[in-house]
Amino acid sequence: MLAVAQSICIREGPLAFYKGSVAPLIGVGVCVSLVYSSFNGCHHALEFLKGESPRSADYKTPLSQIYIVGGTAGFANSFIAGPMEHIRIRLQAQTDTASLRYYSGTRDCIQKIFQEAGLAGLYRGQTATMLREFSNYGIWFAVYECLIRQVMQIQNKKRDELPSWQIACCGGLVGEVLWVAGYPIDVIKSKMQTDGFGENQRHRKMWDVIHHTRKVDGLYGFYRGLSPTLLRAMPGRNGKEDGQLEQMGRARVDAQKTVDRHNVSCSISWAELLCTSVPQIHRESQSGMEIMSLMLHSIYYHHICRKKCKSRVAMAPTDEKKAAILIIGAGTFGLATAHRLSSAGYTNITVLEKDSQVPSRFSAGFDLNKIVRAEYADPFYTPLTLDAIKKWQNDPLYKPYYHQVGFLNVVTGSAPEISKEILKKYHASVSKNPAFHGKINSCSDAASIKKLVPALNGPLKGWNGYLNMLAGYAHSADAMKAVYEDCVKKRVSFRLGFKEGEVAELIFAPGTGRCTGARTKRGIEYKASTTIVALGANVARIIPYAATQVTARCWGVAHIQLSPEEAARLRGIPVINVRDIGFFFEPDLATNKLKICHMGGAYTNYSATSPSLSLPHLELSDSDFITEEDEEASRRLIRETLPSLANRPLIDRHMCWIADSDDSNFLIDYVPGSGNSLAILSGDSGHGFKMLPIMGDLVMKLITDGKQNISRWQWKGNEVLNSPSKVAWRTGSSIDLADTPRAKL
Repeated sequence: MLAVAQSICIREGPLAFYKGSVAPLIGVGVCVSLVYSSFNGCHHALEFLKGESPRSADYKTPLSQIYIVGGTAGFANSFIAGPMEHIRIRLQAQTDTASLRYYSGTRDCIQKIFQEAGLAGLYRGQTATMLREFSNYGIWFAVYECLIRQVMQIQNKKRDELPSWQIACCGGLVGEVLWVAGYPIDVIKSKMQTDGFGENQRHRKMWDVIHHTRKVDGLYGFYRGLSPTLLRAMPGRNGKEDGQLEQMGRARVDAQKTVDRHNVSCSISWAELLCTSVPQIHRESQSGMEIMSLMLHSIYYHHICRKKCKSRVAMAPTDEKKAAILIIGAGTFGLATAHRLSSAGYTNITVLEKDSQVPSRFSAGFDLNKIVRAEYADPFYTPLTLDAIKKWQNDPLYKPYYHQVGFLNVVTGSAPEISKEILKKYHASVSKNPAFHGKINSCSDAASIKKLVPALNGPLKGWNGYLNMLAGYAHSADAMKAVYEDCVKKRVSFRLGFKEGEVAELIFAPGTGRCTGARTKRGIEYKASTTIVALGANVARIIPYAATQVTARCWGVAHIQLSPEEAARLRGIPVINVRDIGFFFEPDLATNKLKICHMGGAYTNYSATSPSLSLPHLELSDSDFITEEDEEASRRLIRETLPSLANRPLIDRHMCWIADSDDSNFLIDYVPGSGNSLAILSGDSGHGFKMLPIMGDLVMKLITDGKQNISRWQWKGNEVLNSPSKVAWRTGSSIDLADTPRAKL
């Protein structure tokens, strides 16, 4: 190939390497825009046909759908790419002697093709082009997405955390797969487009080319030039990170929102200009050299997209950041949202809270401590929690309240099968994840557990499980207070107490579904462009139809008061989590109280409200109790672990209320029909607090995107989704408080 390049340079000069570059340079911008818009439009159409709300594809989109949508985008692109490549190929295939060239340039080539064969001549080989574009773009999108998903899963990283060389390698592998699969049809297309016209035409149809190639060269004829194509495909990808494929494979190609079309088109056009010289060196394998063009598309697109995406929040319009935002509820989700928005420069944020203090005592987060762990039966939440843990470890705002003492996750010998199966899934999820390498210790019996946690001196009958040292707990109320104080510094306005902060109803513009704010029970009105309801278990008091998706459930919490000496002996123990009984923490540093919680199927409160609506008690004092079942389970847990404390009084008893969903997924979305004026943050499902450092990011993305792209967090409609009896992964069924006796004081 070097000899060929040298020969071309000597005979025709360096400009010969750019022969035929005008057509692709002019057309590529149109092609790029067409591919992106076609992909997005086709994806939205498929979502509509499936009965789902149109939204951008995400990593949960089936690969088959990505292939179809990508192929359709390629099909649309073929009507621009076909003539463009036809002209380029004819110019590049001409004789090297200037006096013998039939076409003097791009314009002359177009004119002569029209004169000899009309518009049909310009679109010669179009069927083959359509097949090639459908196949190649389908593979491009789907295979790249498949590779990136595997890398993300293996390394437990987000897409934007992957290093450049890994993205480049994935892109290179896509190039290999793409051209192995699509090379034969490209050979057929090229032979049709270099054929003569009129009497000089050898092949009338695509089948003639196939038959002739097979007859003359056999199967080899369809792959002639493939080796240099594949050799060039991989290095072409490895030069820089393949950002365009990263964007396209992820199907976040809504270019109208994230990329300035003019800049992209101009940048990619220059990439095309640089690449058009390469096919001139090896005409037989010119399709392979298009990989380098694809690589440069990727480089330019990636850098522009990255800059645009990073600056979307920072460059939000000033008027948008001055618009009134009303947050109802100063619990975990509400505080996290207020903090993130104020940090991003939003200047008109008001938080309403009916409690007279923050953090709100009506919030599940108002507690001594909450577990922070990343193992899940469903791996979706593991990367998110690992991100949160990084902030708990490193962010000065959260670091003082995080204690990475570990998480002992076990079952007893008498545990029901569901508890054992869930434990196995949890163990598998962390054992296979590189983030937990060296952090997991298996415990097969009581002896191995006591070796890891010597402070446990009870029988631990039949206990087995594992200890995860990339976990621990956070001082929840203290952490929330720190976030609140930082919000105040950022000039977030808080309206507290029953007079100013207790919301009675939302306000809607007459005749529309647009929410314009909220009205308190005292009649005070707060106007807002965007109203965010973050009331946890109380969300259905303001949005009753949310009860089809989340149910207010509670668990009994109690404490044992220890002496300083007793607390010192337990200092630093991991969170002890026995899936079929309950869990407890090391004694609180300030009070020496040991917190215990029973892990049953939880309790509802339908009888106090209505048969279809479970809600917490209105008064805090009405939840200051636990049930007999809670007390029995708590004492059993202490007998098994710390028998000397088993008969101690259980103090500070109360029911901890959460907004629970059957699948334990959050609800972070705009309420349909509100015109993005009303958002709901709910469904913490007992694992929301540990997301405090990143929850605001999730809400921020909803606001900047204007829609929820993650299906599991979307509003599910008004059909009844939440079972009143049982959540799948928990031990035991949910019971209404009216049907279970309270523990005696």
